[in-house]
Amino acid sequence: MARPITLCFTGCFTCLILVGVILFGCSFAVLELDEVGLKRSTTSNTIDQSQIYFSGRHFIGLTNTFIKYSRRWGIIDFATNGDRGLISGKTNDPSNIQIGVSIMYRIRFEMLPKLYLLYPGRQHRNDMMTSAQTAVSGVINTFSYDDFFKRRDVVQSRMAQAIANAFQRFYCELTLFQLNSIVLENRIEDSILAQEINKRDAITSQQRQSIQVLQGPVSYTHLRAHETPEHLVCRLLLEKKKLLTRRLDKS
Repeated sequence: MARPITLCFTGCFTCLILVGVILFGCSFAVLELDEVGLKRSTTSNTIDQSQIYFSGRHFIGLTNTFIKYSRRWGIIDFATNGDRGLISGKTNDPSNIQIGVSIMYRIRFEMLPKLYLLYPGRQHRNDMMTSAQTAVSGVINTFSYDDFFKRRDVVQSRMAQAIANAFQRFYCELTLFQLNSIVLENRIEDSILAQEINKRDAITSQQRQSIQVLQGPVSYTHLRAHETPEHLVCRLLLEKKKLLTRRLDKS
């Protein structure tokens, strides 16, 4: 009689040990190398704000789980095929303009509990994109369209500062900002092109005047020797026209 009782006791003890091992194993959770986490109670739905967990295997208990965040830098692209389209704005001229930018940021992990309380659903990235778009549009209003070409570094620096300030409320810091593309209205591009052509024509005219002053009268043979392909075409067309005119006069 004692033998069956002993076997039953041994079996129950073994089961208890097995269950204990399983429960103990289930009390651990793993964070990967690129993850950071907060411990959340599944019973009270609250987080432990006293500790932030990094990569590794952690004992958190059966009634707790991890809220995981990526340790990698976040990337936001405002482009034709980006997270959102080009950012539109109006310069102080005023002129309509569209720009493409790239943004990289990282979460301030020491502020992770506050970020979770602000965004329990971890949907902060959408609000960050909206804030960045608003910040960039506000900076566009403070510059002329000419500044986007002549003072591009200043424009980019001002935009980066505006975005860095906007990201503070999300407990994130800006790590990189790049002004990638600038799209102007057609009339503005034509105006800029016309200005550059006028500048080049003025410089060319001044250089020709300087050469004439230094060299004095220039012979026809000298001009022929230094003419460009464009000048050659013009000269041949003019000579052809003169030749046709002479033939018509003779006939």
